[in-house]
Amino acid sequence: RSSDLSADVIPRISTYHGVTGLKTALSHILSSTTELLLWTNQESERHFFANPEHTAFVRDRIYENIPIRVLAVNNNAGKKLLKSDTSSLRTTKLLPDTIHFTAETYIFESKVVIIDFTADIIAIVIENTSVHSAQAAQFEYTWSTL
Repeated sequence: RSSDLSADVIPRISTYHGVTGLKTALSHILSSTTELLLWTNQESERHFFANPEHTAFVRDRIYENIPIRVLAVNNNAGKKLLKSDTSSLRTTKLLPDTIHFTAETYIFESKVVIIDFTADIIAIVIENTSVHSAQAAQFEYTWSTL
């Protein structure tokens, strides 16, 4: 019966576009009351998410006391991320050299936020416990193997 379906069954999905959309997606992320899990390619992110905005996001995340674990593509920007882990309330592991992707995926609470920086900024916010659990399991398995 459709009246019995909740966000736990049918995902709530929102999409956002451009810099304004990125800010909306980041506000979802910064509303987290739990640790964030992140898949990232810092080099592709930098094409659209400039250093001042990225610095402000990290500052706000630290201010809100939201820790983050990061699986990063193994490139110069990923290696640079490792160097500031302690001061950034972050733990980073680099992925094997054979793993490459451009979109970022944040996993927290009952949400998955995917931000694609390929041609422009597209953000997808999925709120669903099953999708979250599957994504978190994949992250945790990868984390434990590195």
